Amino acid sequence: MNNLKHYRASRNVTQLDLAQRCGVSRTSIFNAENGKLSLDLAEKCSKALGVNRYVLLGLDAVVGKPHQDELKLIVEELNKYDK
Repeated sequence: MNNLKHYRASRNVTQLDLAQRCGVSRTSIFNAENGKLSLDLAEKCSKALGVNRYVLLGLDAVVGKPHQDELKLIVEELNKYDK
């Protein structure tokens, strides 16, 4: 599970407000908070909330900085199967 809902709520940001900041629908944010967070949306949300995208994805404790580029490629490949 990702950390999007936690960080959004901790900043007193509604799903609708975050959706507008990211240029997506509120339903997209709802779906992202419930396990459908793509790398692209994680990037947009991380900028809107001021949080590292790996933290939002729940991968910060697993992957150190030297491996972030490799992780990005893995996540991109996994996202292909979500479509």
